[in-house]
Amino acid sequence: MPIRPVPDELSAPFWDGARRHRLVLRHCLRCRRFHHPPRVLCPWCAGEELDHREVPGEGRVHSHTTVPGRGADGRPHTNVVVALTVQDGLLLVGGLPGPRPGWVQIGAAVRVWFEHVADDLVLPQFEPAEG
Repeated sequence: MPIRPVPDELSAPFWDGARRHRLVLRHCLRCRRFHHPPRVLCPWCAGEELDHREVPGEGRVHSHTTVPGRGADGRPHTNVVVALTVQDGLLLVGGLPGPRPGWVQIGAAVRVWFEHVADDLVLPQFEPAEG
């Protein structure tokens, strides 16, 4: 079982979105940029008027690491940092579960999917993008 997130006022919309199979990120109304993890002020312009918006879960692998035999099923587990295509500089960390973690390379196209870990916990994960 993964470490369980403890949603707070800032991160609750992200986790609520994940339960609905939606990728929801903090958005600045002033500079119109997204950021993650969510913060009280926009890290780009220090704007205070912020909301949360759904974004496409498509991107490219920015970085990755594979740990042999550390997954819940005893197979290798790969974590990825994904550069989301919705905005330059927007990175999201996730898992890349599956039986063949060795395929992943920097720049590989991926998309988000949502893994039900428990009744109240859904995690954004990544998989190879089609095409």
